[in-house]
Amino acid sequence: ALRVYRRVHGEEHTEVANSLMNLGIILGKKGQLDRAMAKLEKAHAMFCRLVGEDDENVAIVLSSMAFVLRNQGKGAEAMAVEEKVLRIRRRTLGSESDAVAN
Repeated sequence: ALRVYRRVHGEEHTEVANSLMNLGIILGKKGQLDRAMAKLEKAHAMFCRLVGEDDENVAIVLSSMAFVLRNQGKGAEAMAVEEKVLRIRRRTLGSESDAVAN
């Protein structure tokens, strides 16, 4: 799917970033943590360039990065990333949102 999105949309597109994020999530769940983080970092950078840092897609990819960091034994780094997720969701969804409460 990633190849198709790159061919259709070019290298810099939200569909490409979304595909990178999904690939990173799958790799993380399979325990391929370094490969997962590499894909998630690319997706994060691309989303930030394309939609800005206050976007739900950025929050989702950061949350996935925190998952990988926790599984790499980097709990403090994971917590710092989760705090970024919370700040984004408070700004974009409001403090009363279920996504913020959870």
